[in-house]
Amino acid sequence: MNDPLIINVLSLLIAVGAVAFVVMFAREPWWRSWFGRSLMAMAGALVVFALVVVLTLWLGRHYPGREALRVTGYSLVAVAIWSRVYVLWRVRRDDRKHLPVD
Repeated sequence: MNDPLIINVLSLLIAVGAVAFVVMFAREPWWRSWFGRSLMAMAGALVVFALVVVLTLWLGRHYPGREALRVTGYSLVAVAIWSRVYVLWRVRRDDRKHLPVD
């Protein structure tokens, strides 16, 4: 299935949904937890990548700022995934501290 119309519509749906999520989640105290910060970073990355796709659809592959947007998106994904690794590591470490001793 390589229908450009479907890809274009899905790209726009993703972009609008990602922006809506970031706008709505920005009103919550997401900065208070590692998970909230990683979720906002991942959502921000999705907004940036969706913007790259939409701008590419409208302007073609060679528009000013495209590479900067891509680097920003990849950077946000790296921050988000490594902060989630850190959160998972902390949760598992804390769970081991509370295990019953035989």
